[in-house]
Amino acid sequence: MHLWLKYSVFLRLKDKEALKKFLSLFSKKLHFLVNVNPELITFMVSAFWHGFYPNYYTFFFFCFIIEQTSGILDSKTNYFKFIESFKEHKILPLRSIYYILGGLNLNIMNFFGIYFSLLFFDKAIILSNNLNWIPMIALLSVYGLCLTLFKKKKETPKTGETVIDAKANVKLEDLNSLSNSTKIEAAVDSKQKAE
Repeated sequence: MHLWLKYSVFLRLKDKEALKKFLSLFSKKLHFLVNVNPELITFMVSAFWHGFYPNYYTFFFFCFIIEQTSGILDSKTNYFKFIESFKEHKILPLRSIYYILGGLNLNIMNFFGIYFSLLFFDKAIILSNNLNWIPMIALLSVYGLCLTLFKKKKETPKTGETVIDAKANVKLEDLNSLSNSTKIEAAVDSKQKAE
């Protein structure tokens, strides 16, 4: 399922020109969808695949927020390397930083995992009220702070080429000429070469 989401949804949404041509087949009014975040759409498609319970959409929306926050923190501050640096520290108070930050991350994800299991909003609201909405407020505050402090610079591809996966350096022209199974192998190979 994750490969289908990556190659059939996410990477196709990353190619803005091809998406604009596709949307033109239906209506010019749909061109606003070109500017929608591909990660968010991918998470919502995954929620749709899971079913129609409202908390599935809440869960995957907050997974999107967690993914975006983690990406910003890791690219701008090396947050995860920072946490790992305390794992084997000899001074106990500094080693406890690893467990505190790791536990905080784990508990926020567990909270949203419970949302996924509860299925309906009424039960989720009771859970959130019992926790004073702290996990949601904390996550949204950190995300807002990250957006404010670390604004993204727009990356522009070279003239004439459309890069659809910058980390793996995969170009749309390369993928169009390949079959689906070969596309996956090519993306993995190019990502390994990049590392």
